[in-house]
Amino acid sequence: MFGGSTLFCDEVPDKYTVSSYLQLFVNKISDKYNVINHGILSDMTHTQVIRLKETPLKEGDIVIFYGGSNDVAFILERDNRSGIQEDWAKGHLAKNNIQYYSPIERAIIKAYYAFPKSYIFKILHKNITIEKLDDSGIHKESISSNIEYLPKYYLNQIRTAKNFIDEKNAYFFNFVQPNMYTKNIKNLTTIEKEIKKNEELTKHSFEKYFSLGYPIIQNLIKKNEINEYSYDSTNIFDNTTQEIFAGDFVHTNHIGNEIIAKSIFNIIKERINKNL
Repeated sequence: MFGGSTLFCDEVPDKYTVSSYLQLFVNKISDKYNVINHGILSDMTHTQVIRLKETPLKEGDIVIFYGGSNDVAFILERDNRSGIQEDWAKGHLAKNNIQYYSPIERAIIKAYYAFPKSYIFKILHKNITIEKLDDSGIHKESISSNIEYLPKYYLNQIRTAKNFIDEKNAYFFNFVQPNMYTKNIKNLTTIEKEIKKNEELTKHSFEKYFSLGYPIIQNLIKKNEINEYSYDSTNIFDNTTQEIFAGDFVHTNHIGNEIIAKSIFNIIKERINKNL
């Protein structure tokens, strides 16, 4: 299994992770599989592909990608006007959006980042960016550019993973993970409502970017050949009234992890049975 922090499951003991629950479900029908957790914090699909290619595979193995959230967050929300820099994890590069400014504006922006406490540069920077940024501080043209880039990126990475796995005579399942913003709003729990309220108060824009990015990925699955091995799991929490999110909109507790594992198992169990 490859994915980000939601697969790594740092919020719970090892026996309550998604992969541990999946192992329990698999054990009920076969003792021939070990579920291996390759989750890593902040992982995106392209870094999952990198690590996949470094992982020994044998014929009949099952590879699971579980993600989508980090692709949307890192691609749509990032706007680094000071140039390309490494993001949270090695292999993540923030898009360079400084090209949307004139040479003079670029110089002022670089000076502002070099001397952020300077009153003059602060005023100049504000005057340059105030009409070009949206209400969350992201460059408007950058958002449009990133929205155009997201489907190209995602399709390419999923296809690359599929081709590599096919060469190994293994099997590939790609799952788009759920989050609080894909859940039926009528069934939001008390904690989920508090999380949403807090993000509104702190001007976080997660809901905005997930409302923009998730439909793009969901539409790709419907209209491209990747639908043969990709699954939209974004609605699996719709009817859940228990508290499942561990402090934010995407990380889940043991209850959520078990629901995720069960939904994955229900899809892959046919392949396991065929391999027996």
